[in-house]
Amino acid sequence: MFSYLRLVRFPLVLTAVADSFAGVVVATGGAVDLRLLPVLAFISATLYCFGMGSNDLADRERDREIHPDRVLPSGVISVTSASVFLFILLLLSAGGVYALSWLGVQEGSLGTRFGVWGAIVGLIFLYNYGGKKLQGVGPLFMGLVRGGNFLLGV
Repeated sequence: MFSYLRLVRFPLVLTAVADSFAGVVVATGGAVDLRLLPVLAFISATLYCFGMGSNDLADRERDREIHPDRVLPSGVISVTSASVFLFILLLLSAGGVYALSWLGVQEGSLGTRFGVWGAIVGLIFLYNYGGKKLQGVGPLFMGLVRGGNFLLGV
């Protein structure tokens, strides 16, 4: 299990949670429904972990040369196992978005929430599978991912 936590850079997950919590605070003026926070933390954390893990999946050939100790190039986790794990994270994240509507703790439509979530997922793919290599575009994509995570809390 520790290897999967290494794959998704788990110690840094709170940075994503902070982004979405900031969105909640801004949107509510500080009058936060506390039932929202655990669900929002879960969505942000699973999206972050998906993004970090899929980044390693995209860079596994490059990492064989410059980061051979990472879990994919070292063979600690197979590409298939990592892909299944990342797909599960993505499904769990989507389930969290659905749970926001089910709990009725946040204004807005389910379609809007899934639109923001889908935009974040799309930007993660764009960044990981080519965007980060384009000068000036990579940081823009990453900023948009972080901004989208902020919007999850709005």
